[in-house]
Amino acid sequence: MTLGIGAMCQTAQCVLMVADMRGSFNDPSFPPHEHIGKQYDLPFGFLANTAGEKAICQSMSSELYSQIEHITDKDNLRHDHIRDAMKETQYLEFRYRAEQKMKFELATTIAEWKAMPKASLHYRRCQKLLKKYYLNMQLTVGGFLSNGSPVLLTAHGNEPPEIEEIAVIGSGADAAWKVLADRGQNAHFGIVRSVLHLHEAMEEARRTDPYVGRCEGIVVLTPKQIRILGFDSDVVKELAAAFSGRDSAPLDDDGQRFQQLMAALFEPGVTKEEYAAGLRRRPRPTQSASQTSMGQQ
Repeated sequence: MTLGIGAMCQTAQCVLMVADMRGSFNDPSFPPHEHIGKQYDLPFGFLANTAGEKAICQSMSSELYSQIEHITDKDNLRHDHIRDAMKETQYLEFRYRAEQKMKFELATTIAEWKAMPKASLHYRRCQKLLKKYYLNMQLTVGGFLSNGSPVLLTAHGNEPPEIEEIAVIGSGADAAWKVLADRGQNAHFGIVRSVLHLHEAMEEARRTDPYVGRCEGIVVLTPKQIRILGFDSDVVKELAAAFSGRDSAPLDDDGQRFQQLMAALFEPGVTKEEYAAGLRRRPRPTQSASQTSMGQQ
């Protein structure tokens, strides 16, 4: 499967989202694909981590984008708006896939099943199929509401989305959870300390689970912006080396490392070459002289 982690930090004023990029095939003769996208951008600065069957995760992420995009009360975005969008996405995906299975195995649609006599054998066969069908997916959504309140919700299969402070999904979850639990990770830890813990959790899962691959970046969500921290950036590697096996509590008061980490953040869309050249923000388009004069007329 995979590993995806979402964690509130900085007294819940920041949400970190990270996921590996390895995709595995049911046929063991095919080697794993090392550049599978498992994170999806959503409207209003939200982000989704996914784990499970790729086709289901991708389909649900697309539908979830549409569900959130069509929220009407955009200026008063509430927690239930996002949770309801996730629930509706789950229902639509479940109905689509369960009905497809029912049609091909029992030549029956859900509408036809509902109209059958409940005592019939065919009704019970369809009912059993529906009860057994389970969405092979895990989905974590993180971001901030219009009032600055954090959101971190996780849905597992057919289960309803649940509020999280730390969300860990995928086959590497057990190994990652142990690291985070041993470190005592919680929403009140600072961003530097939390970055260290997520890095350690990802690396431990990768070491112990053959289905967890490499990671390129940690997405840093705040109420006003989205930034990325290179997973193997110099500041992260220095943190990992300096605090391996040591108490990480001093990091919450380490102003110098905080400034170094802030300086290493970059906007989505900055390439590796641009980052290496010192660019952290994408150049903003400037109006031409003709556009400016037309706008002043």
